[in-house]
Amino acid sequence: MSELLQAARQIEAQIIEDRRRIHRCPEVGFELTETAAYVQKRLADMGIESQICGGPLPLEAQYGFAAAGFPVMKNFIGVTAIIGSGEPCI
Repeated sequence: MSELLQAARQIEAQIIEDRRRIHRCPEVGFELTETAAYVQKRLADMGIESQICGGPLPLEAQYGFAAAGFPVMKNFIGVTAIIGSGEPCI
């Protein structure tokens, strides 16, 4: 078994809890404030620095998503982090 798979199996319960937590409070579209906060917290728990990113969603995109049935979204929100150094780096 690969080292990565072994490491994942060691934290399998936490991976399942993270997935369940995110799906218990689903957010639609790009304004993912609760999801971004949870991801940032979990990264901090693992000692990984991260930043909230995002900004205004262009009006054309807002109208397009609204026409497709999405809720009104004025902003997009995400999380960025650098994991590792050198190559490969995620």
